Amino acid sequence: MPHKPSLAAWLFAAVLGFAPPAAALDACKCEDFSELQISLAQALLLKSRFSQKAAEIAAAHGENPTGSALAGARRAFDDFVKGTGEGTAGHGLRPAPAGSPERVEYVNRGTVEQERWLKDFNRTGRSSDSVGIRAGMRYNEVGELVVDQAYRDKVSNEWKKAGKNLCEPADPKGFTDSLSAGARCAGIAKALIEHERVHQQTCEKMGFWAFGDRSPHQILQDEVRAYSRQAEVLAGEIQRVMGLKRTRVIEKPKGACPECYLEAKVECLRSYHVNGAKGGIVFRQGLVCNVYKPFSLKSVGMSKVDFAMTPKGEAPAGSYSYSGTTTGAKFSGSGLYSIAVGENDAKITLYSEGVADTPKARVQDKGAGTFTMTPLEKNCDE
Repeated sequence: MPHKPSLAAWLFAAVLGFAPPAAALDACKCEDFSELQISLAQALLLKSRFSQKAAEIAAAHGENPTGSALAGARRAFDDFVKGTGEGTAGHGLRPAPAGSPERVEYVNRGTVEQERWLKDFNRTGRSSDSVGIRAGMRYNEVGELVVDQAYRDKVSNEWKKAGKNLCEPADPKGFTDSLSAGARCAGIAKALIEHERVHQQTCEKMGFWAFGDRSPHQILQDEVRAYSRQAEVLAGEIQRVMGLKRTRVIEKPKGACPECYLEAKVECLRSYHVNGAKGGIVFRQGLVCNVYKPFSLKSVGMSKVDFAMTPKGEAPAGSYSYSGTTTGAKFSGSGLYSIAVGENDAKITLYSEGVADTPKARVQDKGAGTFTMTPLEKNCDE
């Protein structure tokens, strides 16, 4: 059984595999398989790290701390999400470049309205309700900061009557566009969007105000749920790509769990034009759609010779037979062939044992012939 790479190993590979924003976001293809697995590995690793930190903070400060315990929990949370050393969320990961989807965060409409209120308050010095939404906190008669629940209820009812959602992203289209901008393909973008949608769903379930008042433990747990959803979407996309015509599965996942899809291995099949010569006969076949399925080679010019290729086994190789005529001679025979697939092209070599029947004699056809296989820009099954 092949060695299963660690999640950390996948993420170090991600440093080299970062893709710039695509001009057009297409459906994920076989060529995106490695990038999908790298994205899945990162989601699983961050899920694990956030889960572990949530447990640590709950054990040290409680799940819903107050006072000094809350201050300690917030410090531990900030160190975890903002730091880069061992034990932090981003340890070993390259900082996300500006403009990348990793920099995009869920910011709901209510929070943006609060920022507008604070900006207006700082500018005018007046506590106005006409611009934005204030935080709904006030000081009581002994100087303690308490929730102004009456104000919060008033604002919630006003927005509800207006048919607006405080938990919705302030710019829904811009939000999803930003998450898609740096993704390699549509499946990765969908996973990022689903991650952030989990946060919106949590906000809508708890309510805008409770969502803003969450403890560090609750925030971390919500990230665990979001990364779980992101991993599920990526695993589903990997499964879809494995079922494409051009994807040849070399190793299947050992189960249905998201992390199981890190074990999968595939080969991306390509279609080719074939041309070359053997025994003075020039061959050209329009398309070889799949080197693992039967195909044929046909001669051009004065020759009328057809080769029938039959793959056998796991490698792109097999046996063939041929027959036809050229300049009055009849040809027939059989042999073996093999295909060497390179990064930019492929070569097919024929090893034959055949007979050429001419008007004067029978000529033995022995030896090898090599044909060039040039990849098509678009596969013939696309």
